[in-house]
Amino acid sequence: MPSTPPTRYRTRWLLLLLLAVCVAVGAGAYVLIGRTDRSADCTRLVTDKRVQEALDTRSEPGMDCAGLGDAVLSVTGGDSAGPHTEKQAAAMKGILLAVADDVAERDGRPVPEGLRRPLGAALEGHAVEVYENLNALDFVYSNAAPPAAEVWEDEKGYHFGLPQKSLVSVIRAVSDDPAVYAGLRTALTAEGAARIAAMPKDATGASLTAVPAAFARVTGALDGIAERTAGDGESRTRWYTKAVGVLSGDEAAVPDPSVDLVGHLTGVWREQLRAAPEKAEAMNGQSEGFFTTWADFRKVPAAQREPTLQSCRSSAHATSQRALEDLGD
Repeated sequence: MPSTPPTRYRTRWLLLLLLAVCVAVGAGAYVLIGRTDRSADCTRLVTDKRVQEALDTRSEPGMDCAGLGDAVLSVTGGDSAGPHTEKQAAAMKGILLAVADDVAERDGRPVPEGLRRPLGAALEGHAVEVYENLNALDFVYSNAAPPAAEVWEDEKGYHFGLPQKSLVSVIRAVSDDPAVYAGLRTALTAEGAARIAAMPKDATGASLTAVPAAFARVTGALDGIAERTAGDGESRTRWYTKAVGVLSGDEAAVPDPSVDLVGHLTGVWREQLRAAPEKAEAMNGQSEGFFTTWADFRKVPAAQREPTLQSCRSSAHATSQRALEDLGD
C-alpha cells in the first residue's frame, strides 16, 4: 500500500496552493479593473487641476465622459470658429495639456468614447491654433508653446501655443473614430485653402512657397497621425475608407475659381479623393494638389512651380515622420 504524506505536510501544501490561486486571481482582477478604468473612465481628467480650473463651477464629482465633453465644448467656445475670449483660449490650452498627460499615463490609449467627439469638435473650433501649432514655424506660437506660457490677443481674438508633441498625441487619441479625424482635417483644410487662395496672384520665390509649405507641414503631421491610427490589414482599409468618405463628401459641382477660389481648391481635392483607387494613399500630397490647382488658375509657369512642389513634399514628409516618432510604437 503506497505511503501517505503526513497530514501536516498535506495541509501546508494545500494552503500554499490556495494562496497561489488567490494571488493569481487577485492580480488578474487588478489588471482587468485597472485596464478598464484606464481606457474608459474620465475620473482622472475630471479631477485634474487644469481641467477643474477650466471648467470652474461646471465640474461635478462623478461627472462622466459625455458630461465632461459637453462642459469642454461650453468653456472653450469650441462649438464656433471664434474669435475666442481669453478665458476660452486658456481653458482650451489647459484641457489639451491635461488630456495629453492623461493619454501618456494610459500608454497612448484613445480618449474615452464619450469625450472623443466633443473634444474633436473643440479642436475644430480652434482650427487656427491647431494649424499654427502643427506648422510650428510661427515664433509667436512657438514662444507661447511651453505649458506655463500665457495666451495672447491680436485683432482676431485670443490664441494659445502648445507643445507640438502634446497636440499630436491628443489628435491621435481622438482619431480612433475616423469621422472625428476627418472633421478636424476638414476644418484645417478650410484654413489652408483660405490661406492659399489669398496668395498674391503674381507671387514668386519665397512668397510663392511659404504658404503651401506651411500647409504641407500641417497635413504632413495629419498624415503621420492617420498612419499610426489606422493600423494594419482590414482595419486599416476600413479606417481610411471612412475617413476619406467623410473628407470627400457627396458629389457636387466644383465652383468656378474666379468666383470662389477656396471652394474650387477644396472641390477639386474632394473629386480627387473620390476617384482615388487606394484610399490609404489618397490623403497624401494634399498640399501639392492644392498648390497645383491654384497655380493652374493663376497660370504659373512650370519652372516656377517646381521649387514650391519640392518644398511641399519635403515639408510634409518631415512632419509626418516627426508625428510618427512623437507617437512611438
